[in-house]
Amino acid sequence: IINETKKLAYQFGEVKKTPFSIYITSNMEEFYEKSEGPVPEWGIAIAKNKPDKIIIKAPGIANISYSRLKTVIIHELNHIYIYRIPNHNTIPSWFKEGLAMHSSKEFSLLHKIEISNAQWGNKLLSLSQLNNFSHYSADMIKLAYGESAAAVESLEYYYGNSILNQILNFMRKDNDFNKALELSINEKFKDFEIKYENYLLNNYTWLFLLRSPKYIYIILPIILTLGYIY
Repeated sequence: IINETKKLAYQFGEVKKTPFSIYITSNMEEFYEKSEGPVPEWGIAIAKNKPDKIIIKAPGIANISYSRLKTVIIHELNHIYIYRIPNHNTIPSWFKEGLAMHSSKEFSLLHKIEISNAQWGNKLLSLSQLNNFSHYSADMIKLAYGESAAAVESLEYYYGNSILNQILNFMRKDNDFNKALELSINEKFKDFEIKYENYLLNNYTWLFLLRSPKYIYIILPIILTLGYIY
């Protein structure tokens, strides 16, 4: 935990150093008691501020491995870090969760396939729909997290690896999130939104084929041919 907090400060800049707590709860009653409020049905962990604390279901009740537990802790530490950025309450869920997934390296192939399926089913969520997705059900949450990670990834793709730091630095100068984003990319938010939608189209459209083994014999020759041409 100490090492991960140092990594966050090194990567995104120093923030105010004050104590925070991490509770790994052994049963659901303790989890809800420590959470002190509503928790989404799909939630394994939650980060809260005032006071800053992380509450996590133990691996036994969350049905996760200890390796996954470490990933969840890194994800939630990112939220504690963000709580210490000025105007953090203006940050939409897609950026908060996308940044946390960026830090914890959670953006998996399964998330990308989920995006691909949503594209073909015309069920993609817009960035405005991802401003707050705590109300989404368990069957939609993987898509919401996946799109959020893709949005942060597309920021780096279009504007460079330092873009996340730039946004947070502009927020440190007392700008809200949207203003900090526009100052960082030197464009309007709508311009980024269009680029983001194109990024999804260009990178995830055909990944749904990987969900079923029966498509492997179809897609591999195509990939090899396109790779050769490229």
